[in-house]
Amino acid sequence: MTTNRKKPEIMVIEDLPAVDKAMSEIAELERGIGKLEADMNETIDAAKAVCKLKVEPKKARIKVLEAALGTYASLNKDELFPKNKSKKMTFGIIGFRKSTKLLTIGKTTMAEVLELLKAHKLTKGIKLTESVDKEAMKGWTDEKLKTVRMRRKEEDAFFYEIAQEDSGD
Repeated sequence: MTTNRKKPEIMVIEDLPAVDKAMSEIAELERGIGKLEADMNETIDAAKAVCKLKVEPKKARIKVLEAALGTYASLNKDELFPKNKSKKMTFGIIGFRKSTKLLTIGKTTMAEVLELLKAHKLTKGIKLTESVDKEAMKGWTDEKLKTVRMRRKEEDAFFYEIAQEDSGD
């Protein structure tokens, strides 16, 4: 077992001129550190700008491809997913996943729903900011939703996953 043993440099300050000299050196070192950090930040900012220029068109292309995947899957849903809601592909998975939205009944406003939640003491359906907590209400029965003039609507929402290869680490 090898160790990297070092002897610390011992420095003794003997008088006020030495104190002044040490403080001067600290100031110079801190300025040097500040300059190095400023240079580093300029380099990082320049790298970020270059990266952003290179990334933007790739992100735009991904959006176009995502829309095309969704359109293709929607137009061919019956053939692609006769039994399963997803299909494994070479580079990932496409499919539809059940998602639930809560909608008000008729012309009921969310303010009215909030008042009904309060009146029925259904505080779990109220966020602290006093807005309707639809996430909390998703698990409610249809009858309970009706008491606050809400209804459930289910729909298939398209999704995709990109396969990630294990690096073996």
